[in-house]
Amino acid sequence: MANYFDYLSWRGDLSFDVDPINEIDITSFAILVYLDYNDIVNEDEEITLAQAAERFMLLGKKIEPLGLILSSDYIRLFNRYAHSTRFGKVKIKHYVGDIDDEEIGQFSAVVFETEKDRVICFSGTDDSIVGWKESLNLMVEEIIPAQKKAKEYLSMYVKPDKTNYVVGHSKGGNLAMYSYMHADKETRNLIKHVYSLDGPGMMYEEWDKEECKRITEIMAQDSIIGRLFRHFGKIKVVSSVAKGVNQHDPFTWQIMGKHYVTARQTEQSREIQQAFDDILTSMSLQQRKEFMRVFNEILHMSKVKTLTEVDKQKGTILKNYLALKSPDRKIVYDFIKKFFAVKAIRTSFWEGLKENQKKVEETSGKKK
Repeated sequence: MANYFDYLSWRGDLSFDVDPINEIDITSFAILVYLDYNDIVNEDEEITLAQAAERFMLLGKKIEPLGLILSSDYIRLFNRYAHSTRFGKVKIKHYVGDIDDEEIGQFSAVVFETEKDRVICFSGTDDSIVGWKESLNLMVEEIIPAQKKAKEYLSMYVKPDKTNYVVGHSKGGNLAMYSYMHADKETRNLIKHVYSLDGPGMMYEEWDKEECKRITEIMAQDSIIGRLFRHFGKIKVVSSVAKGVNQHDPFTWQIMGKHYVTARQTEQSREIQQAFDDILTSMSLQQRKEFMRVFNEILHMSKVKTLTEVDKQKGTILKNYLALKSPDRKIVYDFIKKFFAVKAIRTSFWEGLKENQKKVEETSGKKK
């Protein structure tokens, strides 16, 4: 398998003057935006990736998983990029990282710049429970807080002095598409291309595909998250070495030269896409809102702040679920049952879980 580390081995010694920015360069920034740049770069300053790596080291930031779903590979890639000829001089600007418990919103964005290009990146959902609540709200709210902020952020930092790109992974991909389509015509004309990496589509909006010609949605052959809701950009299916839901991680996507290795959507992914569409459209808005109300109540009772805490306190969460009144328990049970009654969905999740368990066992074995 060839991934971003291999790509850096192939092209890391080539500056952007020698070899212009390409699809892999642009989309790899959607991974680097996940890092916590608080105390590293302020919103009103700019530093290079190399300088940012020095500050990470001075502040003692460790190479460890960024929560339950983001591996330590994200920080390793950042360090490798920062010490390469190609990326070391790339500038980081306008970092924002906000979590709003009251509004239920998680928004993070940063701008990466070369001499000729500007890549505006939106982060996907991080380890915070607030972020996951907001992502789930995509199925009940016409506009989520992060979409509003993404639109404002894009309008502030797209400028005519460089070639502009917009990119994001997961929810960040949704924000990249949303902010572009809701920008004024003058701003849209300054953007060369928009990339969504396995980002969910739109639940409530209908877009003109002619106006989406500059949007490319990249997703793996077994994609689940990236197939949610309606999509209007050009779909590019890529090959992944992972199983099931783990294909959501771009580190599992195969790279050859300056591009991803293309593939075809699997039958399992098609079945899941159709099942999600059928289930969500069969439920009323009120039913979806009732599920979110009970879901949030369980999390509040469990006093969890991150997905990592959810994983560690599964027993407490189950206990709090069982403590609910019967009608509320039924709302959650019926909602989950609808999805896991679909064989393709069960298979995708179990494949991912088994693969993760195998990795844990291999890591434990190495430590011994």
